[in-house]
Amino acid sequence: MRQPMLTRAVSVVAGAALAAGAALAAADVAAASPAATIATKLSIAEAKSGIYRGQKDVISGRLTNLRNSKDGLANETVYLGQLQGRKLVMVNGKITGTAGRVSFTVQPSVNTRYELVFPGVPHVLAPSDSRIVTVTVRHRKA
Repeated sequence: MRQPMLTRAVSVVAGAALAAGAALAAADVAAASPAATIATKLSIAEAKSGIYRGQKDVISGRLTNLRNSKDGLANETVYLGQLQGRKLVMVNGKITGTAGRVSFTVQPSVNTRYELVFPGVPHVLAPSDSRIVTVTVRHRKA
């Protein structure tokens, strides 16, 4: 049985209204969801270019908001990782200071590669890691 033209037009309009309502409801759910995480950046530096066996070195870094690197991220946990072969082993963790700075004292007996790691804060701050630095250990000649 054929529908009159007016009935079909009302059906099309009603269907469009239902689709628009569903789209608005989906947009409301998305708006209520947590905001996207803020991208972060983690720098790294070693205090000395090389040390003698038995000496100490300092590995430091700064955790910042990638959009505004002037803003250091305070009170966040950053880990010092030591590369052993292809495996990164976390050896220490510290809380960043007011400017997002953190430092670790190390005393390796052989050349050692280090990396800083920030695991992120779910739904708030994205994880990041630094580049890798190598602390070169020299042996004193007898």
